[in-house]
Amino acid sequence: MGFRGRDRSQPGAVGSLRRGIRETRRKAFCYVLALSTAPPTAPGATRDSLAVRASKVVPFSRSLRQLIRRRPRAQTVHTGHLLVGAQGGHDAIAFAEAIGTLRYGSTPMADSPHVQLLRTAIERGSDLSDSELRDAEYWTFGHLVLGLDGAWFGARDDEEFLRVTRNFIEWAQGRSKRVTGPGGTPFEDKILVAPISGSPMLQVIDGHHRVAAAIARGEATIEVHRTWLPTETPLQRRLYELNEPQHKARSLRQPLPTPDVADGWIVASNCADRLARMRRFLDQDLPERQPPHTYLDVGSSYGWFVGEMKRLGHPVLGIESDARAVDVGTTFYGLAADDVLVGDLTERVEELTRPYDVVTCFELLGAFRGGSRLAEPGRLVKAIDRIAGHVLFVDADEHPVRAAFPPDESRDSSLTRLVLDNTSFRRAVDLGANHDPVGARSAHSQSRLIAFVR
Repeated sequence: MGFRGRDRSQPGAVGSLRRGIRETRRKAFCYVLALSTAPPTAPGATRDSLAVRASKVVPFSRSLRQLIRRRPRAQTVHTGHLLVGAQGGHDAIAFAEAIGTLRYGSTPMADSPHVQLLRTAIERGSDLSDSELRDAEYWTFGHLVLGLDGAWFGARDDEEFLRVTRNFIEWAQGRSKRVTGPGGTPFEDKILVAPISGSPMLQVIDGHHRVAAAIARGEATIEVHRTWLPTETPLQRRLYELNEPQHKARSLRQPLPTPDVADGWIVASNCADRLARMRRFLDQDLPERQPPHTYLDVGSSYGWFVGEMKRLGHPVLGIESDARAVDVGTTFYGLAADDVLVGDLTERVEELTRPYDVVTCFELLGAFRGGSRLAEPGRLVKAIDRIAGHVLFVDADEHPVRAAFPPDESRDSSLTRLVLDNTSFRRAVDLGANHDPVGARSAHSQSRLIAFVR
């Protein structure tokens, strides 16, 4: 019996339109704030937009620009709602693209390199040494900005960096005036923040150091001005790209521990519940094999299961076809680069030479229904059968007791039946229904977690 997939491919016109709208909004946001959407070709290269250049020569443009940049009245906001934002004259997305990590755009200001440095200085109760300053993340962060903007508040070499950094610490503690070279936004303004689309959080556009000083002093609220236009975080932009084929804009394949996608985003899979049932089954079914079990996740997506099993002490490996999804996991789950292989799922599994005690493949149900990237689910199942040492966990669309009987010719076969007929697994154990969010469920029957064992 073979696997039959149902083709549910859809044209990408809607996705292209949405991309175009998002990019237009981003360009408008950056234009009015004098931010660049792309890093310069070389450090120190001009980054002034037409609006910035005009504001330097047109009468009254500085005053008018403040009306364009922000809403007229200041607001008091909780410091816990502020995330790291624009850097070096570039919006957060361009900054993330330039430095190669999505992390900072989703980092609360309370966890920023700026605040970490101040807290370290406060805890020490004395001046930090040059080596301690150089070892701080703030030092690395400042040099990342220098790579884009050509300077970090006027500092261009190590001596200037040390001087600027020490002045920041002394100023934040009220021991000195703030003294820097040219830096920051072109015009003086109060702390400027931007609403983040699809989130109650706010992104700092101008005033990271002032916010950091307030947080280090223990202030719970701060006065800010808001921009007229909202923005997105680099992580949100990446997720929109990943979700485009499914037309589910604010959907997470797996949970992410970041505040910018905590509210208003639906997590498609109840991963924690699946993992709990998997662990209970392993404790009961494999009592003779004490953990750690070697673990392989085929179609690992962001890598939530890989990260959790690694945290529990198991040797792990993930396989994922989309490098953009893997980047999310290595950024926010703390996975190492070699924890996940990138490439065609079937080909990568076929390349493996040693068995894994525990294998999961939650991508398989989507392939069977014709709604995933897998063109040959039968070939993948046979490859998994070769390297699965003891148990394979999948989502299935039918109770295994019903699936154990010969399929009715009037209806399609179940995934469970086809796995049993095409592999050396001898039985399927039902581990219960998957309690995924209602808004994330497929139009098909609710899936169940199934364990295939030898």
